[in-house]
Amino acid sequence: MHLKEKQLPAPNLLDDIAERLGAEQVFLRNRIGGLPRDEARQFLKSHRSRLENLEKARLMGIDKALIGVRKKNLAMASASYIELQEIALVDPEPEPENN
Repeated sequence: MHLKEKQLPAPNLLDDIAERLGAEQVFLRNRIGGLPRDEARQFLKSHRSRLENLEKARLMGIDKALIGVRKKNLAMASASYIELQEIALVDPEPEPENN
């Protein structure tokens, strides 16, 4: 009994190009305002949504106030993170050399 070798199809150039374009589209979709939507930004957004859902529940006044403060803190943390991300990812203009 002979086992026939399984031949893999030769890579097709069009498939390679399509795969690269697909990866590029995913890369571009995972950006907000030109900056990557990384794990930290996803966490901040999902945690804020969680707090908003909690806020809709029947809570006492103090609980709602606490959730409101936490949402404000998350908004400030998100703004700070975005600012730091912009500084880190945007190439600053090179300083002119004084010769």
